[in-house]
Amino acid sequence: MAFENFTQLHNHSHYSLLDGLATIEKMVACAVNQKYKSLALTDHGSCAGLFNFYSECKSNNIKPILGMEAYTTNDHSVKSKESKNHHLILLAKNSVGYKNLMFLSSFGYLKGFYYKPRIDFNILKEHKEGLIVSTACCYGEIPFLLWEGQDEKAKNIASEYKDVFGDDFYIEIMMHRYKNDNEQQAKERKLANKLYKLSKTMGIKAICTTDAHYALKQDAKAHEVLLAIQTGTHIKDPDRMTFGSDDFYLKSMQKMAKLYKKTPD
Repeated sequence: MAFENFTQLHNHSHYSLLDGLATIEKMVACAVNQKYKSLALTDHGSCAGLFNFYSECKSNNIKPILGMEAYTTNDHSVKSKESKNHHLILLAKNSVGYKNLMFLSSFGYLKGFYYKPRIDFNILKEHKEGLIVSTACCYGEIPFLLWEGQDEKAKNIASEYKDVFGDDFYIEIMMHRYKNDNEQQAKERKLANKLYKLSKTMGIKAICTTDAHYALKQDAKAHEVLLAIQTGTHIKDPDRMTFGSDDFYLKSMQKMAKLYKKTPD
């Protein structure tokens, strides 16, 4: 799980088929160029892209790590606007894990769907075998609680995951640069420090990842246009959904090492 041979790719599951294939091909080519040994695909709430991803990785001698960025909620049967969703990274480490990943993805759509395909902790516990779990981005439940200053609650939930998944549970740390939002950037770095301290306090291994939504830095503009199309807004609308950054690309091992030089573990 060290960053020198593991990079996580977030690829929105609501891309068109052609866009999705083009993105996978470009990401894998980029990983090959940067001499990565493996690559993970973690679509939002879906495993639909895994077959093409697996095939593309195999044909390029990259180890495919099959995953999903699940939407989690307290109770999947509760479907109201008061229900809060969070993110959670799930990765299959063997064939049993892959089957459980498929089940959880289908369950989210068939049983837990409310705006998003959702699962909860109880259903995850029932289908935990063969899965690796990490806390995801700042929208993960544990990072979000730390972000909100609810440190003790975050610690309690981390303890629950550790009890269920043991050494297959990781604290995930990611940091990005933002063009015109120094406050967001500072918050992410503060959150990264809190997550790292939590991992040390609780004896949970930490991993650093890059939240890659596109292959190259210069693809950021095209990604912004795609987001505008998907959300039905105009690229010039100041209130549209935007990442506000060109930092969500597949970074090299050297850049990752430099970014996390204070935490070589």
